[in-house]
Amino acid sequence: MSNFGSGSRSRLAKAEPFFFDSGLRCFAIECSRSALAELRFIYDGGFADEAAASSGTAWLANSVLRRSITRSDLARSLETLGGKIHGQVRADGSLISISDLPEHLPVWLQCLAQALQAPEIPTEELISIREDRLATISRECTEADNLALRLLPEKIYPAGHPYAQPFTGSGKTPADDVSIGYLARYLNDRMLTRRSALVVAGSASALSALSGARDCFAPNSRVAAEPELSSSPPLLSESATGGRNVALIDYPMEDLAALYFAVPTFPRNSRDADVLLVTEAVLSGMFTSRINLELRERRGWTYGMRSSLYDTRAQGLWIISCFVSADRALPAIEEIERQFRDLAGRLPCSPDELAGAIGYLLRRIPGIQERTAQIADTLAQALVCDLSPFYLDELEQRVIGITPDDITENCHQLLSERRSQWLVIGDAARLSAQFNA
Repeated sequence: MSNFGSGSRSRLAKAEPFFFDSGLRCFAIECSRSALAELRFIYDGGFADEAAASSGTAWLANSVLRRSITRSDLARSLETLGGKIHGQVRADGSLISISDLPEHLPVWLQCLAQALQAPEIPTEELISIREDRLATISRECTEADNLALRLLPEKIYPAGHPYAQPFTGSGKTPADDVSIGYLARYLNDRMLTRRSALVVAGSASALSALSGARDCFAPNSRVAAEPELSSSPPLLSESATGGRNVALIDYPMEDLAALYFAVPTFPRNSRDADVLLVTEAVLSGMFTSRINLELRERRGWTYGMRSSLYDTRAQGLWIISCFVSADRALPAIEEIERQFRDLAGRLPCSPDELAGAIGYLLRRIPGIQERTAQIADTLAQALVCDLSPFYLDELEQRVIGITPDDITENCHQLLSERRSQWLVIGDAARLSAQFNA
């Protein structure tokens, strides 16, 4: 065992799956001191599963399921008392998240089971759901980070690619012709497949509710065969690469410009994706990363960098972003590109950088398991991406053998085999002169 980690197993180590009679997988994680119970229901039906003409279906269906769960007076009363329920749509799956007191968990499990049997709502509620979605899209278009998540995937992935959709999950088109009946059938085909799972984290009293839930999830809701989904997206060919691709969005931000650099990555459950965790830490993920030290500490061009890996089963997305003075937009872009190229060859990762990045990744594990909600979310994300439920306990062995040459090759693949894209948000009149010079 190396001296990077703490030597102790993560709190997910005991998350052994068991199965209800219906075939639904269930993971129970005991958090002895937790005052809240956390429930996550994971099912197929992410936005990558949508037909091109019905973008937004997954978001609408998730809202229908969430409102189906809260149709009963008892569920609504629990919300009034502080219980929280929300939905989320990701590329490869969707989630329902519930947070409440342990003694309320049996009611939520019963309401969830009933909704899985018949996910229906009154027709007038669908009108409200559509309005909520359009309002969500409008709001996303006024927020720089969400605007980037809406626009960049369509420019990164080729036309018709399953992931060429807004990564916010809200979709592109109004989808006004989608009926309640269609959404119910959509859910019925996806809610109970081999990838579906129920995650419950909380105290022993919270987990005891699962024994009573066996009767709620009746055998007649048996897990169905997995629906026919789109094939794994192909990687972009080298012919799709070329010079710098820049999209400029006119959105005046006084003297600032928001810069977003995006590149498609690797299937999450692959060694390349594990190497990418270290690559990202060295280049932009840590405070002491190369880009942050150069742009913030040495040049004073930005308050700080942000770096996010959006994991998917087939081909993820890496976005590096920062806010800079508008007159520094192009120099900052050139510097970020230079740092990327340097790590790919001229200035490869040093042994000290590698050790620091691996140590950073492993020492973060306790921090992402401090709250019960974090534990439930971590396991849910692993299941959506087809990772092992025990991924955190396997992480040390997955990254400990990574070498500087692996980092170099990782960067080389990203730069030579995939199309990168810049999105610049700011005063177009002021910024265009830099890019047209």
